[in-house]
Amino acid sequence: HGGAEQSAQPQSAPEHEHVYSQTVVAPTCTAEGYTLNRCECGDEYKTDMIPASGHEYSVTETVQPTCTEGGRTVSTCAKCGKVIIETSAPLGHGLADPKRDLRKEENGYALYETGVCSRCGGTETELVCRVSRAITASRTDPSPCMEGGGTVDARFSNDGSLTLYAVPDQYMDFVCWSDGSTELKRSYSGKGELYALFAYQGELPVINVVTKDGEGVYSRNNYSSCTVSVIGSDGWDLYDAPASIRVRGNASSMYGDEEWIKHNKVHYRIKFASRTPMLGLNGGAQCKNWVLLRGDGCYLKETIPFYLFRNLCDEYVFCPDVTYAKLFVNGKYMGLYEVCDQIQIDKYRIDIPEEHDGGTEIATGYLMELENYPGTASYYFGMNYDGVTLTDMYGVKKQARHSNVSVKYDEMSKEQLEYLSKYMNNVYRIVYRAIFYGKYYKLNAVCDIVPAPEFTSAGECIANVINLDSAAAMYIIEELAMNKDVGVGSFFMYTDLTLENPLLTFCAPWDFSWAFSDDMGFDTDHFWVSAWQPQEFIDYAGNRSSTWYITLYQCEEFRDIVKEKWRRIRSDGTFDALLELLPQFSQTYTKDIEMERKRWSTGNPAKSAASIAEYLKKRAAWLDTQWGN
Repeated sequence: HGGAEQSAQPQSAPEHEHVYSQTVVAPTCTAEGYTLNRCECGDEYKTDMIPASGHEYSVTETVQPTCTEGGRTVSTCAKCGKVIIETSAPLGHGLADPKRDLRKEENGYALYETGVCSRCGGTETELVCRVSRAITASRTDPSPCMEGGGTVDARFSNDGSLTLYAVPDQYMDFVCWSDGSTELKRSYSGKGELYALFAYQGELPVINVVTKDGEGVYSRNNYSSCTVSVIGSDGWDLYDAPASIRVRGNASSMYGDEEWIKHNKVHYRIKFASRTPMLGLNGGAQCKNWVLLRGDGCYLKETIPFYLFRNLCDEYVFCPDVTYAKLFVNGKYMGLYEVCDQIQIDKYRIDIPEEHDGGTEIATGYLMELENYPGTASYYFGMNYDGVTLTDMYGVKKQARHSNVSVKYDEMSKEQLEYLSKYMNNVYRIVYRAIFYGKYYKLNAVCDIVPAPEFTSAGECIANVINLDSAAAMYIIEELAMNKDVGVGSFFMYTDLTLENPLLTFCAPWDFSWAFSDDMGFDTDHFWVSAWQPQEFIDYAGNRSSTWYITLYQCEEFRDIVKEKWRRIRSDGTFDALLELLPQFSQTYTKDIEMERKRWSTGNPAKSAASIAEYLKKRAAWLDTQWGN
């Protein structure tokens, strides 16, 4: 091998030399002209810029406006052909010496003028202005026009203008006219729309019900089609929601006497066409059914038990929520109402399986009520508690009172009703035998009673068939209130028979109108729910004692749960907070209460609150001697 190898060196490409050709682009109406210099390699640039020439418009068509049709002017650019059209409004009729016609309308008046037009020669009628009303809850923005609120009256004045009068309905205030005037009587010669703004008196939200037929709501059995609006509810307003409404209650509606209902305050039930939240109740629960309670002039006999039940239950058991509102039906003020949940099986309420209409499955959920008026229920069965004779803690001996239990279904089979009756009666038999005979049983898969040797105490046995947490919470409320109706009516229970071990659960305290007082033989230094009621009362109203609680209270374990719960609410501030809650309603809603008393001549809620507070203090002090440390 010879000398070193020589490597080849790369050769440089010759440098490109641009050669540009020129293209002249003429200007247009909207784009500038220029000379485009472009090399075949793609490099380019512009020179010799010429400004855009701009459009040269000339009018090519003219249409003059008429009385009813607008005019137009069409202009076209001579260079590019672009068209622009300018329009003008109709001239309107020029009525010579028109006749004025003031017409009454649903919410006010409309002013029309009729005459021969000086331009077109036709006889025409034109709307000059419309005067109406609107309702507001916030006193700033009007709500859609609803029934009532006030009236607007209009009359011709000597000078040809209108004299307007704003007349608020009873329980309403005039706020202002929509043009800012605050005069109840004023003149007006303007055109267009003008309305008088009325506001509901008081501080509470308003529920406005407008029935389809314009009639009042007087039937307990039949719903009236309506729309429901809620205003002033702090975020829960609704307008013209389709619904239906009927009267509810038994004695409170004089058993459906429509003539009596027309002249007295009653309870109502509202059923919306679709799930609708109501005033934010129960966390904004969306439900179809809601209840309006008349309040009995006190407005505390639902608030107290609802508040206590929620604080006494260690686990969640449904309890209705409650708030206050004013009710208007077709513009007529019906009074101050308590708005509550309907007690029903529902995912937002008692969340257990529900048998739909026509279903025959026995293993499902059941909501029941001790029923004073079984004739008003679609389905019910009786419980005679095997006719047992019970001796209460005071040595009084009486036979258990027969009770009716209604089932909250519109349709159910005979087999379902019989099975549920067997279940309820057998639950009581298990409780009774465990407490009074020390014999322990349980329910098998078909709800028959079978021995349960695994249980070693009455409390353990009873807890296998009854939710004792709910039973004890409800008992404390009933005993504290000395509810005189506890054994026969408005007492709700439910069970879920789809479970392997269903528990009878006491829920939803309801109807304490016959409570919180020491009259007709009752006194605060006595047990009355877990003992037989005083003979004086039984002679007057019949025996309404609670067989369930007279029996349960004989169980030491049940009493221990009651005492623990009572001591807790007495020591943690729950009971004291309740006493502070009582006067708040009468102190907060003074104008609404004044309206209510003017409408129905009801009592004084402030005095009622003070009276109930004194009663609760006295009753609680005695219960402390029985259940305290």
